[in-house]
Amino acid sequence: MPTKRELETRFESIEKTKQIVRTMELIARNRLAKVRNKALSGRPYAEKIDEILQSVSERAKEIYHPLLERRDEFKKFCLICFSSDRGLCGGFNNNVIEKADRFIRSKKDKEVKIIAVGRKGIHYFRRKNYDIINTYEGLENNKELSISEDIKNKIIELYQNEEISQVYLIFNKFKQQFIGKVTIKKLLPLEIPQRAEGGKTLTEHIYEPSYSEVLDELIPQYIMNQIYQGALESRAQEEMARMLAMKQATDSADEMLENLKLQYHKLRQALITKEIIEVVSGAETR
Repeated sequence: MPTKRELETRFESIEKTKQIVRTMELIARNRLAKVRNKALSGRPYAEKIDEILQSVSERAKEIYHPLLERRDEFKKFCLICFSSDRGLCGGFNNNVIEKADRFIRSKKDKEVKIIAVGRKGIHYFRRKNYDIINTYEGLENNKELSISEDIKNKIIELYQNEEISQVYLIFNKFKQQFIGKVTIKKLLPLEIPQRAEGGKTLTEHIYEPSYSEVLDELIPQYIMNQIYQGALESRAQEEMARMLAMKQATDSADEMLENLKLQYHKLRQALITKEIIEVVSGAETR
């Protein structure tokens, strides 16, 4: 059984750890409030671009664009993976990295090029000796837009130069029920979203000067928005996962402190009982 001093030292250590993780939980909660609003407010814009692309595809007889062209010979593909720069966020990074690894293995004999966003993913793909063409850190420093723009330019260049045949985006989608969902989206060749049967009637749009020129502007913007929204969703889910992990750590610390208190009181009671017995025994011997 530990001594009274050992219990007191352990109690102080756990109490300090609890204060640290509690502070980290509050910081994550504060950051989540900011990035959650950005992620949720970006969804209507993404839905509107989907609607416009649907409108173009249904009203134009023939649509041609280099980013819509499908390659018969599929040898290389690019995977854009969003992870975090820091840990202490539960299974956030493991979930997305494991899903990415399984997806890569499912392609079997295809070559993969990696664009890794986040230090955790960068380190993992480097250890696996994957072909990493671009890496990005500092997503949590409000760099979502600039990073997304750079990735968009890179993948369009690779695709138009026929260096890759497909592009996929993988990230943790933000869920307000605490549990995120790892999502894989195909970016290139672009598959124009189709309106579900019986869905709402599309708004009539007037396109000037022509469908092709509208597509030249709209398709890169659509790809850019998909990457940007993925970055926002990943950031929001990261802070949600970190907040939850720190809350669980705080609860565990509370439970450990309660157990230590119980042990401490039992030991103290045993010492008092021992002292009483010693006093009584000494009195009887006299």
